Amino acid sequence: MARTLLIDADILAFQVASSQESIFEFCGEHVLHANLDDGIKAVKETLDHIKENTDSDELSLFLTGSNNFRKNVLHTYKGNRTNTRKPMILSGLRNWMLENTRCFLEDTLEGDDLIGIHATMPHKGERVVYSADKDLKTVPGLHWDTEDGEVYEIIESDADRLFFSQVLTGDPTDNYKGCQGCGPVKAAKLLEGRVDNKERWETVINAYAKAGLTEKDALQQARCARILRHGEYDFEAKKVILWTPN
Repeated sequence: MARTLLIDADILAFQVASSQESIFEFCGEHVLHANLDDGIKAVKETLDHIKENTDSDELSLFLTGSNNFRKNVLHTYKGNRTNTRKPMILSGLRNWMLENTRCFLEDTLEGDDLIGIHATMPHKGERVVYSADKDLKTVPGLHWDTEDGEVYEIIESDADRLFFSQVLTGDPTDNYKGCQGCGPVKAAKLLEGRVDNKERWETVINAYAKAGLTEKDALQQARCARILRHGEYDFEAKKVILWTPN
């Protein structure tokens, strides 16, 4: 059975671009240097290693677009990264990936969304998610464990539970807060034993209400937390179908 690896190219490009930066000192002045050709070589070597190590037949790479739809849901989404310097050759590596690999990008989507869509759409063979991003564990399907070097499956019910847990806890890295006072341990306790998504959503709403927040607040956070799946983006109209509780 053919195996296609779905690679989080945002992480790969950032890691390689960062690793290529060196500081040189000339007469008391410090100069930051990076060589794009060396970075491209490092990306090629990494992709070759990944393909061989995972016994994959094909690699698909996914990058984030420049107009993230979540910023229209919550204007402060990832606003904590605005003034963070990006590695010098990051843009060059992204362009190389788009021109020289099987790489996907949609202007309003994150790479994670495209991975989620491709992982859950009908397909032949195996599609395996390859990423260190914990958010992608909210996507059902096959995943590659980078520590054990094995493929494991996240079933839909478990992926949904992790999604609702994320709605409760929020994500400071992406700058959405979730439900005040609700960390991972509390979220797990609240959702324990609840296997129906309607019941899970009611649990989320109740937790938000106790924190003085509304269902509208919870829905806003859920739409930030939701990694898109098959059927949640119209490729022809370039339109996201925002998550709505059933």
